[in-house]
Amino acid sequence: MYFMLIEMNILWISVMMKIRLISLPYIYTSMYFFVKPS
Repeated sequence: MYFMLIEMNILWISVMMKIRLISLPYIYTSMYFFVKPS
């Protein structure tokens, strides 16, 4: 049970890191377009 919890935690962390890596360029481009007009 405890080992399974650790495995799930590692999986969740990897998924979150992937989401962050995917969303990072989008965040930067949106910030760039937000700052650009002013």
